Amino acid sequence: MKKTILIITAIFLIAGNSLLSQEDTSVRKIRIGMFGAVAINMHSGQFSSYDGLQICGTFEDGTGIGWMAGNSIEIPINSNLSLFGRAFFHKADGDFESIPKNTPRISLEDGTLVDLSTKHKLDVSLDYIQIEALGAYYVSDKVYLALGPGVALPTHASYVQVEEIQEPFGLTFRNGESTRQIASANFDEAPNTETNLRIAVHALIGADFSIANNLFLSPEAGYIFPFTNVLSNNEWSVSTLHAGLALKYELGSLNKVVVKEVIPESEPETKPKITPKPIASLKAKGLLENGTMLEFGQITVSEENSNNYIPILPYIFFDAGNSKLPNRYRKLSESERDNFDESTLQDSVILVYHNLLNIVGSRMQKNTSANLTVTGCVEPADDGVNLSELASSRAKEVKDYLVDRWGISADRIITKTRELPEEISNRTVAEGREENRRVEIFSSSSDILEPVRLITRDSKISPKSIVLQPKVEYDENLENWNIAAIYMDNTLMWEKNGIGSPSNSIQWDFERERIVELARKDLVENYISAKLSVLDNEGNSDEASTAIPIFYENKSKYYDGEIVKDSIVERYNLIFFDYDKPLINEENKHTFKTILNRINTNSSLSITGFTDKLGTDDYNKQLSIDRANSVEKAIKERVVPEKIFSRGVGETLIYDNNLPEGRFYNRTVIVEIATPLKHRQ
Repeated sequence: MKKTILIITAIFLIAGNSLLSQEDTSVRKIRIGMFGAVAINMHSGQFSSYDGLQICGTFEDGTGIGWMAGNSIEIPINSNLSLFGRAFFHKADGDFESIPKNTPRISLEDGTLVDLSTKHKLDVSLDYIQIEALGAYYVSDKVYLALGPGVALPTHASYVQVEEIQEPFGLTFRNGESTRQIASANFDEAPNTETNLRIAVHALIGADFSIANNLFLSPEAGYIFPFTNVLSNNEWSVSTLHAGLALKYELGSLNKVVVKEVIPESEPETKPKITPKPIASLKAKGLLENGTMLEFGQITVSEENSNNYIPILPYIFFDAGNSKLPNRYRKLSESERDNFDESTLQDSVILVYHNLLNIVGSRMQKNTSANLTVTGCVEPADDGVNLSELASSRAKEVKDYLVDRWGISADRIITKTRELPEEISNRTVAEGREENRRVEIFSSSSDILEPVRLITRDSKISPKSIVLQPKVEYDENLENWNIAAIYMDNTLMWEKNGIGSPSNSIQWDFERERIVELARKDLVENYISAKLSVLDNEGNSDEASTAIPIFYENKSKYYDGEIVKDSIVERYNLIFFDYDKPLINEENKHTFKTILNRINTNSSLSITGFTDKLGTDDYNKQLSIDRANSVEKAIKERVVPEKIFSRGVGETLIYDNNLPEGRFYNRTVIVEIATPLKHRQ
């Protein structure tokens, strides 16, 4: 920057001397000089703040203290008017602050959940070189007003985003401090983002005071108003209020230049050039999906585990007067049947239920000793005449699918009929009658209708890649280079080499599955070493390395969205409650036994009762509370977990109440068991 100001000063001196060589009849003389000022930069705009992958808040408007320095030339037009030409450097930095809208909850060492309050800061570094032409009017011999346009070229535009913990007091990030750096990058490195030329108008007031022959000191104050934005894709602009001093020199007559004879000097003795040995250094940075470059190189693997036990509702429901299997039930082709695997079903209770016949068929193939009883039922109020024939047709429809599609022997499936089901739903409402139009499935083996266990693990990795930045001093004679990523057990994970000097940025798109595998080791110290080796043509070599830590976060989630870290949440649905009753019936016994076997003394239990939409709100709320309390009481009779919490939420919608199966699954108690991972079997 100093070099830039010196060049600008030289240009103004040459221009001033050239103009002075012409005949000048004005009262004032041409003045050249330099000036400096303190600037208050007023930023107007909006940015989104990021915490790795999630948007945490919005930065709106900011201020910053900067400065200006440059050169000026004043060309008088008459006794009152002059033309000011200026070129200067403008440091237009700014500071923004943002409080995140969403307050996450974290778990302290004693297990207590508290709100984490943080503040995000965005420090913007913005540099301009501006040239301008101002028209100046002298209101007196000393005081002048000036106004005119200017054009500024942006030479640097970057930012640093940090996060600071406000509450709770004493909490720190992984770096052991209450402040951490989130990101740092140049704005124009982001996709589709460019810095704009600044077109502005500059208003100025000042006064000239003579301090020596031809030398003036001028205090000045002014305001710069921009007409353009800083970036091409963001409504962000910077206006500036400044005050400072200008030192001006008034040119007089030029002295003649005396050219002296130059006496050539003897050529110095040439000494052999000694080439220093190369010196290598290496930095690692993280590159996010959105193009943001992190100033630190580390890899974080965050995994969310899901362990759901979905009960099998052994009923197939039919339309009124119809025995055809409704389209919502999943019917497979032969090729789909051969590839069917219940463990790969989507983690959705209703979608699992709609594969009921495929689950039963698959299990019957594996358990050849199991038999089925299929009972067709009707609703006399809706199904019309020939009720016995309709009930038989419904049972046959289910049996035929298992025999024809799954190859189950017909003599392993017994069909029966009855009018209304043994457990009758409320016949006074259409929804209850719809639930009575069904086929009931019973098996001699509990394996056929046991809950479906779906275990999923969703892995996220940040950043998307590592950017290695090698630097080699004295690289004129480099012959070759090599850069490699090596795990701490000396396993080579990636390597690249080349001839001559390495580029200043090399991107490593690591193998995500391999990184997840390493992170799951969950070691106290877990890292990858990036190593740079260089060799010159004289046999001199050097090496540099940097560590890339690997962090692992394991979390699970309750149905209401609450995150639990370093624990696994297992979710069970108890759905077999008799109509309008809170007690656990026989059909729930198998699932309930499984729940008891999965509870450790250090487990935390959440029990939530639900109902369908039938009945009044107050009645359903109390029924859901009674069902949750009934389950809690039954659990405490066998085992006492570390924490247990039960509640009833009434007819809170979790499944489609317009479907009979949705209403059955809404008459549920969800039992969630959170157990620390190191204690889970």
